[in-house]
Amino acid sequence: VELLCRNVDGARQLADELVACTAENEFPYWRAFAWAVHGWARVCDGELQAGIAELERARAVHREMGAGLLSTHFLCWLAEGRMRAGEIAAGLAAVDDGLLLTETTLDCSYRPELWRLKGELCLAQAGGEGSNASAARADDSKVQRARARQDRAAAAGRAEDCFRRALETARETQARSLELRAATSLARWLQRSRKNSDARALLGEICQWFGPDATSPDLSDARALLQQLSPAAR
Repeated sequence: VELLCRNVDGARQLADELVACTAENEFPYWRAFAWAVHGWARVCDGELQAGIAELERARAVHREMGAGLLSTHFLCWLAEGRMRAGEIAAGLAAVDDGLLLTETTLDCSYRPELWRLKGELCLAQAGGEGSNASAARADDSKVQRARARQDRAAAAGRAEDCFRRALETARETQARSLELRAATSLARWLQRSRKNSDARALLGEICQWFGPDATSPDLSDARALLQQLSPAAR
């Protein structure tokens, strides 16, 4: 529950307790899961390399045991860590591994989040290609500039497709917390595309479902964005 609400402090505290419990009772499977949750929390707290290392260790132990359940979660958190560290290619590789598992196993509960993260990684990739565009301008090459623009547009287009896939799959399974994240990412993209009314309608619907009394970091982000999208804010 803490993970799905992105309550990092709560998840980290419970992961610490789970590490101790699994060490005392020799539960290697759940120890690997505890390490992964702890690694994800460290990534969210800005301890990027330490968190990524912990996630890699957890995944290695998980695979050594021949375990499959929750592999998509491990890969999702690893992809998020790689993205935050600016390692876009590695992040995309982790996401694609996770998406493949959702198609070939029954471990598909995190499919919406994998698609959402792939969209965020595609946007980051598009931003990175923007630096190539700057280099092209320095070289004064029209062909290079045109190619850089095409690459950025293609990556941005892939990002929107991924966000829509994330939203669709979350709705299919009524995974409301994952739907909220997907809707927020898509709404931000629509805002950048100057489609504020579409973004407002999308985000308003899911925020309304949770009701005014519900709270979580994800809801706070969504409501702040919804406020930016209101006509009065402009």
